[in-house]
Amino acid sequence: MMKRVLCVCLAVLLVMSMAVCSASAASLLYGDVSGDGRVNNRDLGMLQQHLSDMDVSIDMTVADVTADGRVNNRDLGLLQQYLSDMDVTLGPDEPQVELPQGGYDPDGRGRIIVESVTLEDNIVSVRFVNVTKRWMSEETSYLKYTCTDAEGNVLTTNAPFFGTLYFGMLEVGESIVKTFILPEGTTKVTFGECYIIYWTQWA
Repeated sequence: MMKRVLCVCLAVLLVMSMAVCSASAASLLYGDVSGDGRVNNRDLGMLQQHLSDMDVSIDMTVADVTADGRVNNRDLGLLQQYLSDMDVTLGPDEPQVELPQGGYDPDGRGRIIVESVTLEDNIVSVRFVNVTKRWMSEETSYLKYTCTDAEGNVLTTNAPFFGTLYFGMLEVGESIVKTFILPEGTTKVTFGECYIIYWTQWA
């Protein structure tokens, strides 16, 4: 009888622990570096210990409360402000946009760079400008972008022309603004490969 009760208790505890793991995977609580489901001075103390190179185990993902990809004194300062009831947000409060370093120069046709990015709710507007020679001629061009969620899952697909921005031709100094709606749950937008598709205009 005692063994049966013990087995039932262990089964209940296992189910509960799995439920907790599933909930934490689905929703990140930024600032909860101790992993106890709360953000308080204990988390602040553990983060201080980590930054002082003390042997302490913390959740590095939720410790990055500035959402800049690093855990440092900026995160400590923001967490201190949060615990002092200041009006600050822990974690990414808007999707992060990763821009290509140096822009694009497909096949020597001219360099196009990202001049500015505007985020408003789930809408991203990107201004591209051609800074060298004529960028395109008698060709259609597409710039691929990828949207991912907090767990790194890709939200865009590889379906034709989905997850791409169409350009066309740009003269030197010309700019163009491309606006697109982010899929629900997007936390990061990464601009990637530039596609050039050749075509012939029939008379």
